[in-house]
Parts: sequence; C-alpha cells; structure tokens
Amino acid sequence: MSYRSSESRPSPSSSTSASEKKLRHALTQCQGCWRAKAEVPLRKCANCTAAVYCSTQCQREHWPYHKLQCRLTESQKKKCDTIGTMASMNQDLFKWTAKHRPMLSQTIADALNLQARPKAHETELLLLVVSYQPSSPNIATRFRVVTTSTATFESFSKHPNPEIAKLSQHRSIMEIDHRRNQGTLGTAFCLITSIDFGGVIHRVLPVSFPKALTTPRNENWVDTLIKTIDNGVTH
Repeated sequence: MSYRSSESRPSPSSSTSASEKKLRHALTQCQGCWRAKAEVPLRKCANCTAAVYCSTQCQREHWPYHKLQCRLTESQKKKCDTIGTMASMNQDLFKWTAKHRPMLSQTIADALNLQARPKAHETELLLLVVSYQPSSPNIATRFRVVTTSTATFESFSKHPNPEIAKLSQHRSIMEIDHRRNQGTLGTAFCLITSIDFGGVIHRVLPVSFPKALTTPRNENWVDTLIKTIDNGVTH
C-alpha cells in the first residue's frame, strides 16, 4: 500500500473557468479525512490509482475501508491489461469519471432525491451504463450514456463479482467511520459500467454531501445528464 503524486495528471484546459476549477477541487476529496483538493494537495493510491489521499497516515488508516474498492479496481486493471482495447477503455473510464465528477455528483443527489430523502443513499445507488467511443479526441466525450437509473444495494447482494456484491458493506463502513464524524449527510455511490468489446468494466464513484443540500432537485436529471455528457461539458 503506497501512494503517488497526482500532479502528473493533465492540467485542465485553458477554457476551464476559475469557478469550474474551484468546484472540481471541492469535489475531489481525500478518501480518508474527506478534505478537499482545494484545501490540501492530494495523491493517488499507487495500487489502484483511483482513490486519493492527503497523507500517508490518512491512506494507512483508511486501508481497511478502501481495500474493497482497491481490489475491485486493481482486478479490472489486471484483466484489461491483457486485452488491448479493454486496457485503453479502463484507463479512459478513470479519466472520464474525473472530468465529469461535478456533474455526476449532482446527478447522484438528484437521482436519489437527497434533498427530500436524506437517507436514500443508505439503501440506494445511482447506476450508469456507458458506451466507449475510442475515436473521440476529447476525453469528456470518450463515453456516452446508454442508460441510467437508481437501484437498491440489496439487488446487488448476489452479484457474481464479489466486490460488487459488497458495495453496501463498503458504503456503510466508509460512512460510519468517516462521514458521520465530519458532520455530513453521508457517502453516496454511483456504479458506472462500460460493456464493450466483449468485456465489462466497473467503476465505483463515492461522493460525500453536506447535511443541508441547498441546490433544488432537478426533476429532469436524466435528460440533463445525457445532454451534458454527449456535449462533453465539464464543470
């Protein structure tokens, strides 16, 4: 278990506004203490390169809770590394998710209606099935939304992938040990699945929310998500 600097990631394009950068930094959080990138520098877990931490101490203390996601992500990487195009798809899915994190975070809140149902994230998650577009020159449009919906964690309890079957356990552990102590609403999950080239890749996106969600719910969240993704808009 180790971590590496995330400074090597491509810098945002010059067209990215200061407000968009601020929002992205606020929603990129240490998986241990949940401090935002806007507050402290963050580094990637060297094993899965998905989770980020502000310090070695945070990563070490969070390891019992991160290992489920880490093993899932690492297994996907090992599987894809032997399939060529699948390897590229796996790498691009990480980059694409990072690009659209602000939009995906807002979609989770709207889809679960956390504004009116602040405990919905304890039993439900957002599902997002995407299709790979390898010829797209822009990482923001490298995947397109096929379908999206909400589902219960219970519906995944018998999933053939044991790490996916443990999503509810993973979410509960993260929330109990970290979110509640920080005075927040909790941890909500989005499960992103890409089914292309004869293979399946999963990406789990955990997002924390403040207790008071001030943004009104977007009832047309599905249309908004699809339009935003298809147009390659990042916030």
